[in-house]
Amino acid sequence: MVYASDKRTYYFNLQNKKMTIRIHKIYIFRVVLTILVFNLFLVIVVLGLKLFELNRGKVKGAQYITKINKNDISFSNQKNGLKYFYEPKPNNIEDWTRDWLDYEVKNTINSDSLNERYDYSVVKDKNTFRIITLGDSFTFGQYADTKDNYSEILEDLLNKNKPCKEIKRFEVINLGVYGYDIEYEVERFKKRGVKYDPDLLIWLISQGNFQKINEKALPLEKQLIEQGVTGFDQNTKRYTPLVEAIDRSSKDLGKQFIFDYQAERFYLMKSIYQNKLLILNHNHIHENVRELIKIFISLNLNYSFFENLFPYLDDNGFKLADNHPNRKGHKKMAYDLYSYLIKNVLTSYK
Repeated sequence: MVYASDKRTYYFNLQNKKMTIRIHKIYIFRVVLTILVFNLFLVIVVLGLKLFELNRGKVKGAQYITKINKNDISFSNQKNGLKYFYEPKPNNIEDWTRDWLDYEVKNTINSDSLNERYDYSVVKDKNTFRIITLGDSFTFGQYADTKDNYSEILEDLLNKNKPCKEIKRFEVINLGVYGYDIEYEVERFKKRGVKYDPDLLIWLISQGNFQKINEKALPLEKQLIEQGVTGFDQNTKRYTPLVEAIDRSSKDLGKQFIFDYQAERFYLMKSIYQNKLLILNHNHIHENVRELIKIFISLNLNYSFFENLFPYLDDNGFKLADNHPNRKGHKKMAYDLYSYLIKNVLTSYK
């Protein structure tokens, strides 16, 4: 026989259990909601910081991209398998004007498509030490007159000071081209540099060289322009269609694939050139690129790596608004590189 008091106790306990379960559910919901809100807050903060840094142009490893004037370049005949490979037009004068520059820039392109003051003979004279500089816009001398880029200044320094008795003349031949990735730099050396038989190759590498594949990014850029994506970002000083093209190709292919692709092209250089090679890096490179370079130079006693030769390029006094070296930056690069060569490369010629 069930008494009324027992029923009340049963229902009371049942209600307590239901209430306890409800309280637990509310507590769990609040905890989960708090975690989600906190994570969302962190995401917003991180994105905000990234955007802030990007707008200030200080994101490490960022590629500062310049619009390429299609009237000043010629495209490959595709014999090399690179459909979009380009070079400056030979026997041409390139004029660069930007609303954030207070001067006009002129680059003289010689008969071999090089940003040079004059032509060089393929046959090297006796007692001549020939240097080739290779790289992207930093080596080309973006927004610097031809005579003011570090390759030309280095050549003048070497010939003026004559640091080696055995060497009567120095030649510094500039193979740099704006916008190049590793694959295009290697192709440029194969096509234009090998025939000059250099005594020293100086290869200036950036992080951005490993973060894009031009053969994928350049056609995407063209497609974006045709879709109406145009314009130059005044805050980042970057050309929007190419930046978006690189971002899209990175998402499609994956960052690791792009790095591995360029690493493979980078290693091709060891089969193309075995003489003295000096690798430099500008601004910031990631650890994966640094380790790749160190492994690469271990393959040949003639190869060497000088890290962070130009740390001052983070200083606004040595760079332009888009982070390319200004005239002062190129001059300091040339003088520091000259000192390094005297102490570490040209010792056996004194």
